[in-house]
Amino acid sequence: MPDSMKRWSCNQDHAESEKALRSHPAMHSNLDEQEYFNRFIAVVRIFGWKRLESKTFLELGFGIALMTAWLRGMNTTVYATEIQPIPWVPSRHGPFFHVMYHLVEQASKEDLGPRFDLEKAAAYGRQCGRGLPDVKELATTMERLDGVSVASVDVSYSLAVLEHISEREPSFMALARVHRPGSLSCHQVDLRDRSDFTQPWEFLTSDKYF
Repeated sequence: MPDSMKRWSCNQDHAESEKALRSHPAMHSNLDEQEYFNRFIAVVRIFGWKRLESKTFLELGFGIALMTAWLRGMNTTVYATEIQPIPWVPSRHGPFFHVMYHLVEQASKEDLGPRFDLEKAAAYGRQCGRGLPDVKELATTMERLDGVSVASVDVSYSLAVLEHISEREPSFMALARVHRPGSLSCHQVDLRDRSDFTQPWEFLTSDKYF
């Protein structure tokens, strides 16, 4: 087992976790560390570390990698939701967190802030997503957001999640319930047809699919 897996595996059974991942409904094989890092830094640059420090975050639909965990280095609290959380898989998560650690380590203090704690940020990965009181992974839908305290969230965001929501009004009512007054909510919606990436926009020309 390479160091990038061993260091972030928590002695978990590699074969069993791979088997569990293959049967997961949200399974995908793409974990691009550079892309995730670029998105992480983009969020920090947009808001500025002074507005992010010591805040409470809600990541909707964290998928295979909980990117918000890196914000722990700014003394944050994180809620992360997924309808069916994906198990920790050393062969996927290990190399991902290994590379992310070094990318975040090389990031400028101007971006991350002078008090950024790299080891606290990396603790989620080192402990394989377990046992951190300020990172709360919740198996809930956006329509309910069970487990997220009322008026507790400073910033919520999602990546390619809202296009899957079928009950819009309950979802945004739940989101409003957990947000503090004056908080922020940012979402990227993916309108591509993911069943055929050779013609990702073809569905927009069809009344049936549109």
